[in-house]
Amino acid sequence: MQNEKLHSAWHNDYVSTIQETIKMIDMWLNFKNSPTCPNTPKQNTTKALEDGKRQNINADTLNDLISIKI
Repeated sequence: MQNEKLHSAWHNDYVSTIQETIKMIDMWLNFKNSPTCPNTPKQNTTKALEDGKRQNINADTLNDLISIKI
């Protein structure tokens, strides 16, 4: 298998639990979404995404608007 020895050397045969993996993903998302949003400079990305969720946009209508009719 390609790079199997390399990966084994890096990870020392440690496999994280599901809870640890979820925590690592949450920490990465907090880091990734912490800078200010380029579209709304007064908010960070997480706040901008939360505000977008509250608009109650109908997914079917959105799909109709962005779909290409050929």
